[in-house]
Amino acid sequence: MTDTGPPSITRADLRDDLARIGLRSGDTVMVHAAMGRVGQLLNGPDALIGAILDVLGPEGTLMAYTDWDSFHTDLMDEEGRVLPEWREHVPPFDTAASRAQQMNGILPEFVRTTPGARRSANPGASVAALGWLADWITSDHLQDYGYGPGTPLAKLVEAGGRVLMIGAPWDTMTLVHHADHLADIPNKRVLRYEVPFAGEHGTKWRFIEEFDTSEPVLDGLPEDYIERIVTAFVGEGNGRHGAIGRAPSLLVEAGPMCAFAVCWLERAATILNDARDGWPGRQRGDRTVGRTEDLDAETLAAIRVVEPGRRSHEAERQLKLVSDASSGSADSLMSTDDARDAMAEVRAAIAADNVAIRARFMREVEMLTTAEVEALGSATLDPGHAPENGRRPQRTMISVPYDGQERYPSFQFGADGEPLPVIRDVLAILPDTMTPWQIAFWFVSSNSWLGGPAPRDHLDDAAAIIAAAGHENDEIGG
Repeated sequence: MTDTGPPSITRADLRDDLARIGLRSGDTVMVHAAMGRVGQLLNGPDALIGAILDVLGPEGTLMAYTDWDSFHTDLMDEEGRVLPEWREHVPPFDTAASRAQQMNGILPEFVRTTPGARRSANPGASVAALGWLADWITSDHLQDYGYGPGTPLAKLVEAGGRVLMIGAPWDTMTLVHHADHLADIPNKRVLRYEVPFAGEHGTKWRFIEEFDTSEPVLDGLPEDYIERIVTAFVGEGNGRHGAIGRAPSLLVEAGPMCAFAVCWLERAATILNDARDGWPGRQRGDRTVGRTEDLDAETLAAIRVVEPGRRSHEAERQLKLVSDASSGSADSLMSTDDARDAMAEVRAAIAADNVAIRARFMREVEMLTTAEVEALGSATLDPGHAPENGRRPQRTMISVPYDGQERYPSFQFGADGEPLPVIRDVLAILPDTMTPWQIAFWFVSSNSWLGGPAPRDHLDDAAAIIAAAGHENDEIGG
Protein backbone atom coordinates (compact mmCIF):
# COMPACT_ATOMS: atom_id res chain seq x y z
CA MET A 1 0.00 0.00 0.00
CA THR A 2 1.35 3.41 -0.95
CA ASP A 3 2.21 5.78 1.86
CA THR A 4 -0.03 8.82 1.34
CA GLY A 5 0.56 10.72 4.53
CA PRO A 6 2.58 11.04 7.72
CA PRO A 7 3.01 7.88 9.79
CA SER A 8 0.35 7.28 12.39
CA ILE A 9 1.15 7.75 16.07
CA THR A 10 0.38 4.81 18.30
CA ARG A 11 -0.71 4.52 21.91
CA ALA A 12 2.74 3.15 22.69
CA ASP A 13 4.37 6.19 21.07
CA LEU A 14 2.26 8.50 23.18
CA ARG A 15 3.03 6.50 26.31
CA ASP A 16 6.74 6.99 25.70
CA ASP A 17 6.26 10.72 25.10
CA LEU A 18 4.26 11.12 28.31
CA ALA A 19 6.91 9.33 30.35
CA ARG A 20 9.61 11.45 28.73
CA ILE A 21 7.95 14.73 29.70
CA GLY A 22 7.76 13.50 33.30
CA LEU A 23 4.28 12.05 33.85
CA ARG A 24 4.48 9.35 36.54
CA SER A 25 2.62 6.37 37.87
CA GLY A 26 0.14 7.47 40.55
CA ASP A 27 -0.10 11.08 39.32
CA THR A 28 -3.31 13.04 39.36
CA VAL A 29 -3.24 15.15 36.21
CA MET A 30 -5.59 17.59 34.54
CA VAL A 31 -5.14 17.51 30.77
CA HIS A 32 -5.90 20.19 28.20
CA ALA A 33 -5.26 19.13 24.62
CA ALA A 34 -5.45 20.55 21.11
CA MET A 35 -5.88 17.18 19.42
CA GLY A 36 -5.30 18.60 15.95
CA ARG A 37 -1.70 19.35 16.93
CA VAL A 38 -0.94 15.89 18.28
CA GLY A 39 -0.90 14.29 14.84
CA GLN A 40 -2.60 11.36 13.19
CA LEU A 41 -3.45 8.91 15.94
CA LEU A 42 -4.37 5.28 15.59
CA ASN A 43 -7.73 5.20 17.40
CA GLY A 44 -7.90 8.99 17.75
CA PRO A 45 -8.36 10.64 21.17
CA ASP A 46 -8.96 7.25 22.79
CA ALA A 47 -5.32 6.43 22.05
CA LEU A 48 -4.21 9.47 24.04
CA ILE A 49 -6.57 8.71 26.92
CA GLY A 50 -5.36 5.12 26.98
CA ALA A 51 -1.71 6.17 26.92
CA ILE A 52 -2.24 8.58 29.82
CA LEU A 53 -3.98 5.90 31.86
CA ASP A 54 -1.20 3.44 31.02
CA VAL A 55 1.39 5.81 32.48
CA LEU A 56 -0.73 6.80 35.50
CA GLY A 57 -1.39 3.19 36.44
CA PRO A 58 -4.13 1.94 38.77
CA GLU A 59 -3.47 4.60 41.42
CA GLY A 60 -3.42 7.54 39.03
CA THR A 61 -6.23 9.87 37.99
CA LEU A 62 -6.97 11.71 34.74
CA MET A 63 -9.06 14.91 34.83
CA ALA A 64 -10.53 17.03 32.03
CA TYR A 65 -12.49 20.27 32.20
CA THR A 66 -15.86 19.59 30.57
CA ASP A 67 -17.97 22.66 31.29
CA TRP A 68 -21.38 22.36 29.57
CA ASP A 69 -22.27 22.71 25.91
CA SER A 70 -25.07 25.21 26.44
CA PHE A 71 -25.16 28.72 25.07
CA HIS A 72 -28.27 29.87 26.88
CA THR A 73 -26.36 32.63 28.66
CA ASP A 74 -26.90 34.67 25.48
CA LEU A 75 -30.66 34.40 26.04
CA MET A 76 -30.85 36.14 29.43
CA ASP A 77 -32.06 39.48 30.66
CA GLU A 78 -29.95 41.90 32.68
CA GLU A 79 -30.74 40.03 35.88
CA GLY A 80 -29.46 36.71 34.51
CA ARG A 81 -32.90 35.18 34.02
CA VAL A 82 -33.63 33.26 30.82
CA LEU A 83 -36.12 35.15 28.66
CA PRO A 84 -39.65 33.68 28.80
CA GLU A 85 -39.81 32.86 25.11
CA TRP A 86 -36.70 30.68 25.41
CA ARG A 87 -37.26 28.85 28.71
CA GLU A 88 -38.95 25.76 27.28
CA HIS A 89 -36.28 25.40 24.60
CA VAL A 90 -33.22 25.37 26.87
CA PRO A 91 -32.30 21.74 27.68
CA PRO A 92 -31.54 21.12 31.37
CA PHE A 93 -28.11 20.19 32.63
CA ASP A 94 -27.78 16.45 33.16
CA THR A 95 -24.54 15.25 34.73
CA ALA A 96 -24.75 11.95 32.87
CA ALA A 97 -25.94 13.16 29.47
CA SER A 98 -25.02 16.82 28.83
CA ARG A 99 -22.17 17.18 26.39
CA ALA A 100 -18.88 18.83 27.23
CA GLN A 101 -18.30 22.33 25.94
CA GLN A 102 -17.16 22.12 22.29
CA MET A 103 -14.91 25.16 22.69
CA ASN A 104 -12.73 23.13 25.06
CA GLY A 105 -11.82 20.72 22.26
CA ILE A 106 -12.86 17.11 21.76
CA LEU A 107 -10.80 15.46 24.49
CA PRO A 108 -13.07 16.33 27.46
CA GLU A 109 -16.10 14.70 25.79
CA PHE A 110 -14.05 11.58 25.07
CA VAL A 111 -12.94 11.48 28.70
CA ARG A 112 -16.51 12.03 29.92
CA THR A 113 -17.85 9.15 27.82
CA THR A 114 -15.06 6.68 28.58
CA PRO A 115 -16.42 3.75 30.63
CA GLY A 116 -15.85 4.35 34.33
CA ALA A 117 -15.66 8.15 34.05
CA ARG A 118 -17.23 10.36 36.71
CA ARG A 119 -18.45 13.93 36.24
CA SER A 120 -18.98 16.69 38.80
CA ALA A 121 -22.37 18.37 39.15
CA ASN A 122 -21.63 22.08 38.65
CA PRO A 123 -22.64 22.82 35.03
CA GLY A 124 -20.15 25.54 34.07
CA ALA A 125 -17.28 24.28 36.22
CA SER A 126 -17.84 20.55 35.72
CA VAL A 127 -14.91 18.18 35.48
CA ALA A 128 -14.75 14.60 34.25
CA ALA A 129 -12.32 12.17 35.86
CA LEU A 130 -11.07 8.63 35.36
CA GLY A 131 -9.10 6.54 37.81
CA TRP A 132 -8.26 6.13 41.45
CA LEU A 133 -9.53 9.47 42.79
CA ALA A 134 -12.32 10.05 40.25
CA ASP A 135 -15.16 9.64 42.77
CA TRP A 136 -13.57 11.94 45.34
CA ILE A 137 -12.60 14.61 42.82
CA THR A 138 -16.07 14.85 41.25
CA SER A 139 -18.19 14.49 44.39
CA ASP A 140 -19.89 17.32 46.30
CA HIS A 141 -19.22 20.01 43.68
CA LEU A 142 -20.95 23.14 44.98
CA GLN A 143 -23.29 24.95 42.61
CA ASP A 144 -22.16 28.42 43.70
CA TYR A 145 -18.54 29.46 43.22
CA GLY A 146 -17.60 26.21 41.53
CA TYR A 147 -13.90 27.07 41.19
CA GLY A 148 -13.24 27.68 44.87
CA PRO A 149 -12.42 25.53 47.94
CA GLY A 150 -13.72 21.98 47.94
CA THR A 151 -14.12 21.90 44.16
CA PRO A 152 -12.35 19.56 41.71
CA LEU A 153 -9.67 22.19 41.07
CA ALA A 154 -9.03 22.55 44.80
CA LYS A 155 -8.82 18.77 45.10
CA LEU A 156 -6.33 18.67 42.22
CA VAL A 157 -4.06 20.95 44.25
CA GLU A 158 -4.73 19.06 47.48
CA ALA A 159 -3.76 15.77 45.82
CA GLY A 160 -0.42 17.19 44.71
CA GLY A 161 -1.65 17.02 41.14
CA ARG A 162 -0.29 18.36 37.89
CA VAL A 163 -1.54 20.09 34.74
CA LEU A 164 -0.54 18.88 31.28
CA MET A 165 -1.02 21.19 28.30
CA ILE A 166 -0.79 19.06 25.13
CA GLY A 167 -0.51 21.58 22.33
CA ALA A 168 -3.18 23.66 24.08
CA PRO A 169 -2.88 27.44 24.33
CA TRP A 170 -1.64 28.42 27.76
CA ASP A 171 -4.60 30.75 28.23
CA THR A 172 -6.84 27.67 28.49
CA MET A 173 -5.33 26.52 31.80
CA THR A 174 -8.50 26.25 33.89
CA LEU A 175 -6.55 25.97 37.14
CA VAL A 176 -5.95 29.74 37.06
CA HIS A 177 -9.69 30.22 37.68
CA HIS A 178 -9.14 28.54 41.04
CA ALA A 179 -6.56 31.23 41.72
CA ASP A 180 -9.12 33.84 40.62
CA HIS A 181 -11.31 32.59 43.45
CA LEU A 182 -8.57 32.31 46.09
CA ALA A 183 -6.88 35.65 45.41
CA ASP A 184 -7.65 38.22 48.11
CA ILE A 185 -8.56 41.10 45.82
CA PRO A 186 -11.50 43.53 45.91
CA ASN A 187 -14.07 44.20 43.21
CA LYS A 188 -13.94 40.86 41.42
CA ARG A 189 -16.45 40.42 38.62
CA VAL A 190 -19.41 38.33 39.80
CA LEU A 191 -21.96 36.57 37.61
CA ARG A 192 -25.44 35.49 38.68
CA TYR A 193 -27.41 33.54 36.13
CA GLU A 194 -30.19 31.01 35.82
CA VAL A 195 -29.55 27.34 35.01
CA PRO A 196 -32.04 24.52 34.36
CA PHE A 197 -31.28 21.16 36.02
CA ALA A 198 -32.69 17.79 35.04
CA GLY A 199 -34.38 15.93 37.87
CA GLU A 200 -36.64 12.99 38.54
CA HIS A 201 -39.69 15.24 38.41
CA GLY A 202 -38.72 17.40 35.46
CA THR A 203 -36.66 20.54 35.03
CA LYS A 204 -35.79 22.67 38.04
CA TRP A 205 -34.44 26.18 37.56
CA ARG A 206 -31.83 27.61 39.90
CA PHE A 207 -29.67 30.73 40.05
CA ILE A 208 -25.91 30.15 40.21
CA GLU A 209 -23.41 32.72 41.42
CA GLU A 210 -19.70 32.67 40.68
CA PHE A 211 -16.75 34.86 39.83
CA ASP A 212 -16.75 35.64 36.13
CA THR A 213 -14.49 33.27 34.19
CA SER A 214 -15.45 34.56 30.75
CA GLU A 215 -13.58 37.84 31.33
CA PRO A 216 -10.59 38.81 33.49
CA VAL A 217 -11.83 38.57 37.06
CA LEU A 218 -10.68 42.13 37.80
CA ASP A 219 -11.34 45.21 35.70
CA GLY A 220 -8.10 46.45 34.17
CA LEU A 221 -6.34 43.10 33.82
CA PRO A 222 -5.25 42.33 30.26
CA GLU A 223 -7.46 39.94 28.29
CA ASP A 224 -4.57 37.46 28.05
CA TYR A 225 -3.80 37.53 31.76
CA ILE A 226 -3.96 33.72 32.11
CA GLU A 227 -1.37 33.25 29.38
CA ARG A 228 0.79 35.92 30.99
CA ILE A 229 0.62 34.21 34.37
CA VAL A 230 1.56 30.82 32.93
CA THR A 231 4.31 32.38 30.84
CA ALA A 232 5.73 34.11 33.91
CA PHE A 233 5.61 30.88 35.92
CA VAL A 234 7.43 28.97 33.18
CA GLY A 235 9.87 31.86 32.82
CA GLU A 236 10.96 31.25 36.41
CA GLY A 237 12.23 27.82 35.38
CA ASN A 238 9.10 25.89 36.31
CA GLY A 239 7.51 23.13 34.27
CA ARG A 240 8.77 20.54 31.85
CA HIS A 241 8.62 20.83 28.07
CA GLY A 242 8.37 18.06 25.52
CA ALA A 243 6.38 16.80 22.57
CA ILE A 244 3.33 14.56 22.96
CA GLY A 245 2.96 13.14 19.50
CA ARG A 246 3.70 16.22 17.43
CA ALA A 247 2.22 18.69 19.91
CA PRO A 248 4.58 20.93 21.91
CA SER A 249 3.51 20.35 25.50
CA LEU A 250 3.99 21.65 29.03
CA LEU A 251 3.71 19.83 32.37
CA VAL A 252 3.45 21.90 35.58
CA GLU A 253 2.80 21.21 39.25
CA ALA A 254 -0.72 22.36 40.16
CA GLY A 255 0.08 23.61 43.69
CA PRO A 256 3.00 25.90 42.83
CA MET A 257 1.23 27.05 39.66
CA CYS A 258 -1.87 28.04 41.61
CA ALA A 259 0.10 29.77 44.38
CA PHE A 260 2.07 31.71 41.79
CA ALA A 261 -1.15 32.80 40.06
CA VAL A 262 -2.67 33.96 43.36
CA CYS A 263 0.41 36.06 44.14
CA TRP A 264 0.44 37.51 40.61
CA LEU A 265 -3.23 38.46 40.80
CA GLU A 266 -3.00 40.03 44.25
CA ARG A 267 0.01 42.15 43.33
CA ALA A 268 -1.53 43.17 40.00
CA ALA A 269 -4.70 44.19 41.85
CA THR A 270 -2.69 46.34 44.26
CA ILE A 271 -0.93 48.03 41.38
CA LEU A 272 -4.15 48.68 39.48
CA ASN A 273 -6.02 49.99 42.53
CA ASP A 274 -3.14 52.23 43.57
CA ALA A 275 -2.87 53.59 40.04
CA ARG A 276 -6.57 54.47 40.04
CA ASP A 277 -6.29 56.22 43.40
CA GLY A 278 -3.33 58.36 42.43
CA TRP A 279 0.29 58.06 41.30
CA PRO A 280 2.87 57.21 42.48
CA GLY A 281 1.27 55.20 45.24
CA ARG A 282 -1.09 56.09 48.04
CA GLN A 283 -0.04 57.50 51.38
CA ARG A 284 -0.77 55.18 54.29
CA GLY A 285 0.38 56.62 57.57
CA ASP A 286 4.00 57.58 57.19
CA ARG A 287 4.81 55.55 54.06
CA THR A 288 3.82 55.34 50.43
CA VAL A 289 2.66 52.03 48.97
CA GLY A 290 2.50 50.92 45.40
CA ARG A 291 6.08 51.84 44.54
CA THR A 292 8.56 49.38 43.10
CA GLU A 293 10.75 49.56 46.18
CA ASP A 294 7.90 48.01 48.20
CA LEU A 295 8.07 44.79 46.19
CA ASP A 296 9.76 41.76 47.68
CA ALA A 297 11.51 39.20 45.50
CA GLU A 298 8.65 36.68 45.61
CA THR A 299 6.09 39.23 44.49
CA LEU A 300 8.37 40.60 41.80
CA ALA A 301 8.72 37.12 40.36
CA ALA A 302 4.98 36.55 40.50
CA ILE A 303 4.04 39.53 38.33
CA ARG A 304 6.47 39.08 35.47
CA VAL A 305 4.22 39.47 32.44
CA VAL A 306 6.65 39.62 29.53
CA GLU A 307 6.34 36.72 27.08
CA PRO A 308 9.56 34.73 26.53
CA GLY A 309 11.30 35.64 23.30
CA ARG A 310 10.04 39.22 23.33
CA ARG A 311 11.75 42.25 24.83
CA SER A 312 10.51 45.69 23.85
CA HIS A 313 12.55 48.87 23.87
CA GLU A 314 10.28 50.11 26.66
CA ALA A 315 11.09 47.14 28.89
CA GLU A 316 14.82 47.62 28.39
CA ARG A 317 14.43 51.33 29.18
CA GLN A 318 12.65 50.41 32.42
CA LEU A 319 15.43 47.97 33.25
CA LYS A 320 18.05 50.70 32.89
CA LEU A 321 15.98 53.08 35.02
CA VAL A 322 15.66 50.54 37.83
CA SER A 323 19.34 49.64 37.62
CA ASP A 324 20.30 53.32 37.79
CA ALA A 325 17.94 53.89 40.68
CA SER A 326 19.40 51.01 42.64
CA SER A 327 22.84 52.60 42.34
CA GLY A 328 21.55 56.03 43.39
CA SER A 329 21.89 57.67 39.97
CA ALA A 330 18.18 58.25 39.36
CA ASP A 331 15.58 60.02 41.47
CA SER A 332 12.55 58.46 39.84
CA LEU A 333 11.69 55.22 38.11
CA MET A 334 8.89 56.59 35.98
CA SER A 335 8.37 59.43 33.53
CA THR A 336 5.30 61.67 33.47
CA ASP A 337 3.90 59.61 30.61
CA ASP A 338 4.41 56.43 32.62
CA ALA A 339 2.34 57.89 35.43
CA ARG A 340 -0.68 57.90 33.14
CA ASP A 341 -0.33 54.17 32.48
CA ALA A 342 -2.12 51.92 35.02
CA MET A 343 0.34 49.13 34.25
CA ALA A 344 3.48 51.24 34.47
CA GLU A 345 4.45 49.87 37.86
CA VAL A 346 4.04 46.34 36.55
CA ARG A 347 6.69 47.12 33.95
CA ALA A 348 8.90 48.65 36.62
CA ALA A 349 8.49 45.51 38.72
CA ILE A 350 9.43 43.38 35.74
CA ALA A 351 12.56 45.43 35.29
CA ALA A 352 13.47 45.27 38.97
CA ASP A 353 13.04 41.51 38.94
CA ASN A 354 15.27 41.20 35.92
CA VAL A 355 17.96 43.26 37.62
CA ALA A 356 17.94 40.82 40.55
CA ILE A 357 17.97 37.74 38.34
CA ARG A 358 20.83 39.02 36.21
CA ALA A 359 22.84 39.88 39.31
CA ARG A 360 22.34 36.33 40.58
CA PHE A 361 23.47 34.97 37.23
CA MET A 362 26.67 37.01 37.45
CA ARG A 363 27.34 35.64 40.92
CA GLU A 364 26.74 32.00 40.10
CA VAL A 365 28.17 31.65 36.59
CA GLU A 366 31.87 32.21 35.95
CA MET A 367 32.08 35.19 33.60
CA LEU A 368 34.94 36.72 31.65
CA THR A 369 35.51 40.33 30.64
CA THR A 370 36.43 41.33 27.10
CA ALA A 371 40.07 41.67 28.15
CA GLU A 372 40.07 38.18 29.67
CA VAL A 373 38.57 36.68 26.53
CA GLU A 374 41.18 38.43 24.39
CA ALA A 375 43.85 37.02 26.68
CA LEU A 376 42.58 33.54 25.85
CA GLY A 377 43.52 34.19 22.25
CA SER A 378 39.99 34.37 20.86
CA ALA A 379 39.86 36.02 17.46
CA THR A 380 36.08 36.06 17.19
CA LEU A 381 34.85 38.49 19.80
CA ASP A 382 31.24 39.11 18.84
CA PRO A 383 28.68 40.78 21.08
CA GLY A 384 26.15 40.37 18.26
CA HIS A 385 23.47 42.48 19.94
CA ALA A 386 22.68 45.26 17.50
CA PRO A 387 20.80 44.36 14.33
CA GLU A 388 22.38 45.28 11.02
CA ASN A 389 19.96 46.66 8.40
CA GLY A 390 17.09 45.40 10.52
CA ARG A 391 18.53 41.89 10.82
CA ARG A 392 20.54 40.35 13.62
CA PRO A 393 24.09 39.39 12.60
CA GLN A 394 25.12 35.78 13.00
CA ARG A 395 26.09 35.07 16.60
CA THR A 396 29.23 33.08 17.33
CA MET A 397 29.43 33.28 21.13
CA ILE A 398 27.35 33.94 24.21
CA SER A 399 27.72 37.43 25.64
CA VAL A 400 25.57 39.68 27.79
CA PRO A 401 25.71 43.38 28.60
CA TYR A 402 26.26 44.02 32.30
CA ASP A 403 27.29 47.16 34.14
CA GLY A 404 28.23 48.86 30.88
CA GLN A 405 30.48 46.03 29.68
CA GLU A 406 30.19 42.81 27.71
CA ARG A 407 30.60 39.66 29.79
CA TYR A 408 31.18 36.13 28.45
CA PRO A 409 30.33 32.84 30.21
CA SER A 410 33.56 30.88 30.51
CA PHE A 411 31.96 27.47 29.88
CA GLN A 412 31.64 28.21 26.16
CA PHE A 413 35.38 28.38 25.48
CA GLY A 414 37.67 25.51 24.52
CA ALA A 415 41.35 25.05 25.30
CA ASP A 416 42.27 27.13 22.24
CA GLY A 417 40.40 30.17 23.56
CA GLU A 418 37.74 29.92 20.86
CA PRO A 419 34.06 29.23 21.45
CA LEU A 420 33.25 25.56 21.11
CA PRO A 421 31.77 24.68 17.70
CA VAL A 422 28.55 23.53 19.35
CA ILE A 423 28.03 27.05 20.72
CA ARG A 424 28.07 28.52 17.22
CA ASP A 425 25.73 25.82 15.94
CA VAL A 426 23.23 26.31 18.76
CA LEU A 427 23.25 30.10 18.41
CA ALA A 428 22.43 29.70 14.73
CA ILE A 429 19.33 27.66 15.63
CA LEU A 430 17.90 29.53 18.63
CA PRO A 431 15.15 32.01 17.65
CA ASP A 432 16.33 35.46 16.56
CA THR A 433 13.77 36.93 18.96
CA MET A 434 15.74 35.71 21.98
CA THR A 435 17.71 38.44 23.69
CA PRO A 436 21.34 37.90 24.78
CA TRP A 437 20.20 37.40 28.37
CA GLN A 438 17.52 34.90 27.38
CA ILE A 439 20.13 32.94 25.45
CA ALA A 440 22.45 32.93 28.45
CA PHE A 441 19.66 31.73 30.74
CA TRP A 442 18.76 28.98 28.24
CA PHE A 443 22.25 27.52 28.45
CA VAL A 444 22.23 27.29 32.26
CA SER A 445 18.59 26.26 32.83
CA SER A 446 17.21 22.75 33.25
CA ASN A 447 16.07 21.38 29.89
CA SER A 448 13.59 18.49 29.64
CA TRP A 449 14.74 17.69 26.10
CA LEU A 450 18.08 16.75 27.69
CA GLY A 451 16.43 14.77 30.46
CA GLY A 452 16.71 17.58 33.02
CA PRO A 453 20.33 18.84 32.95
CA ALA A 454 21.18 22.27 31.55
CA PRO A 455 22.67 22.56 28.04
CA ARG A 456 26.00 23.74 29.43
CA ASP A 457 26.30 20.36 31.17
CA HIS A 458 25.98 18.56 27.83
CA LEU A 459 28.45 20.50 25.71
CA ASP A 460 30.12 17.21 24.78
CA ASP A 461 26.91 15.99 23.14
CA ALA A 462 26.46 18.42 20.27
CA ALA A 463 23.64 16.51 18.60
CA ALA A 464 21.50 16.51 21.76
CA ILE A 465 22.01 20.22 22.45
CA ILE A 466 21.33 21.19 18.85
CA ALA A 467 18.12 19.14 18.89
CA ALA A 468 17.04 20.80 22.16
CA ALA A 469 17.72 24.24 20.67
CA GLY A 470 15.59 23.36 17.69
CA HIS A 471 12.60 22.81 19.96
CA GLU A 472 12.78 26.46 21.04
CA ASN A 473 11.21 27.24 17.68
CA ASP A 474 8.17 25.09 18.52
CA GLU A 475 4.95 26.96 19.14
CA ILE A 476 3.58 25.92 22.52
CA GLY A 477 0.94 28.45 23.41
CA GLY A 478 -0.71 29.12 20.06
